[in-house]
Amino acid sequence: MQHNLKTYWHELEERYAGDEGVYRRLDLEKETGIRIAILSPGRTRAILIEILPEDASALMPPRWRGMGFKIISLAGPERDAKHVCLYVENPEHRSVFTTLSSDIIRTLESSDLTSRIKNLQNCFNRWSRFFERWGQEGLSAERQRGLFGELMILETLLRAGLSPHDGVSSWKGSSGAYQDFVHLGAALEVKTTILKEPRKVTISSEKQLDDADLESLALIVLTLNEVESGGISLPNSVVTVRQLLENDGNASSIFESSLIEAGYLDFDADKYSKQYTIRSTEVFDIRSGFPRIVSVPPGVGDLRYTVTISACKPFEKTVGEIIREFVGEGANEQD
Repeated sequence: MQHNLKTYWHELEERYAGDEGVYRRLDLEKETGIRIAILSPGRTRAILIEILPEDASALMPPRWRGMGFKIISLAGPERDAKHVCLYVENPEHRSVFTTLSSDIIRTLESSDLTSRIKNLQNCFNRWSRFFERWGQEGLSAERQRGLFGELMILETLLRAGLSPHDGVSSWKGSSGAYQDFVHLGAALEVKTTILKEPRKVTISSEKQLDDADLESLALIVLTLNEVESGGISLPNSVVTVRQLLENDGNASSIFESSLIEAGYLDFDADKYSKQYTIRSTEVFDIRSGFPRIVSVPPGVGDLRYTVTISACKPFEKTVGEIIREFVGEGANEQD
């Protein structure tokens, strides 16, 4: 269920008299134990999440700049019920707090009180990783292109017949895994480049092109052009994948969580106005002889190197071949 949290908070602000906090149930038709609130002092926006009393000490409180956490008691829905209270301390953080609150609500709405504390802690951990990895500055130009490339391949996999759940579950790049997509022993690593010849891609570790524990591994290279108009932006690609998942609520939820892991928030969309066209899509089968580093001496770490695309040509396959291998039976025909 979609909720307009900004509207709810505005409505509560109009009722706020300045002395006591005001709150309302998230879902007015039924009791979910989730409430939207305006608290004293200072018209503080908050969400209140009911938990079992015995779970109050089990939760590890987050420490996020500009946002606060506390456990409070309310008269309802049951007398002295315990609620987690998350609130925004600084108005400049309202946008990210709204997105954070929406993610928590989406994650918790379908869970009962017995599983709520685990799901809530998972949300806290996911957002703590987000703030540690990305801060509040948005994605760099390089990371924007990388995420754009991954979403274009996710779209391709979904259109090729991979189920919404399998599609979003196979996307591992958002969480920093070695390969961007893994499904039933097959893996895809996606790279984007806008460089002129000789084109190169950066490999971030000796594990990224290591197929030792995989049935197959392919490197997909998208060569992009940046254009002023007529191309596809990163927010455009997000919208397209959302549309492909809109009939599967579970897959949509996984996708939204993965976007957060990848550092993408909707309120940053205006920052990502660059548009791209795909000049070429090249696919290479990673096997013995491919130009790569997969073994390093003990004590060597943080390996990073480049691979020249022209050196990969003997290992080239068609997009259709690789997609069919990844998707398996039932794959739609691809060029």
